[in-house]
Amino acid sequence: DFRATYRAEKSREFEIWLNNTGKPMEQEAFAAFLEDNIADVVEPSGEQMLAMALTMQAKTEANFSSSRRLDNGQVQLAYTETIDARAGSGQIEIPREFSIGVRLFKNGTGYKLRARLKYRLGAGKVKFWYELDRPQRAIDEAFTEYVEKVKSAGYPVLIGKA
Repeated sequence: DFRATYRAEKSREFEIWLNNTGKPMEQEAFAAFLEDNIADVVEPSGEQMLAMALTMQAKTEANFSSSRRLDNGQVQLAYTETIDARAGSGQIEIPREFSIGVRLFKNGTGYKLRARLKYRLGAGKVKFWYELDRPQRAIDEAFTEYVEKVKSAGYPVLIGKA
């Protein structure tokens, strides 16, 4: 005769990270984003990530060479691009990935999520972005944890659409 439905609402901090995954940001905007969300960055520390974002300098160098044989017309081309990126007077290592620790759902338990750090040079500026590593899998695990909590309290759980 009665039915209760529960829609697990994502936490504010997880929404922020999820909504910005894959979105390129200029250096200053990325540093501001990290500063606003520094409490969520766990590995390397938020302070290290912020220092890296604020002090990163990069330069790109391209070398091109070609050779042609006159007797048979064979052509060989070579193009090499080198990106030299450093942060904090060359003292801070630029990580390939970092981890955040957030609650996925309101009042839920915390999860550690990996994120891959990406950057590109273009028009004299560097752009940063990150890509969360399989966030849907973490969401599924957190939801399953909720379901098990309700089941252990003795309530029947039906999953699906009405």
